[in-house]
Amino acid sequence: MEDVGEDQELLLALRDLVMAAERERLRMARETLGVGVNEMQACAFIAASGPRTPSELADRLQITTASVTELVDRLQRDDLVSRLPHPTDRRKLLVTLTPDGVRKTEQVQERFGAIMARCTTDLTTGEREAVLNFLRNAAALMNDTSVTDVSF
Repeated sequence: MEDVGEDQELLLALRDLVMAAERERLRMARETLGVGVNEMQACAFIAASGPRTPSELADRLQITTASVTELVDRLQRDDLVSRLPHPTDRRKLLVTLTPDGVRKTEQVQERFGAIMARCTTDLTTGEREAVLNFLRNAAALMNDTSVTDVSF
């Protein structure tokens, strides 16, 4: 069994990573996009998955549809997104990135990618596999809303 001190050291390092990532996301949202974190997350979601309905954005961001309407209004005012008619359901619309929204979102993703690439350049193949396995498992547990007990 591993030493409790080593587990605590790992947990503290993870906490520091998460906090640093949150600070960097906020900084990038403000400096590159000129928006808040929710707006940046909406742009990143649309960039990764294509045009989305306001309901899909609300689900992804875990906010109300009324809040999404306000968020999309702000993004549209800043020329980062536009609203388009839904191709198959005239009652719905889709939110898509504008060319400026694509460019700025790519800048954010490139900076974050460059930081992560710099962190991984010296990893051996075994270390890279261990980190990848850990990250995938952690993300899966955090994304699984059915997990209520994480004690071991």
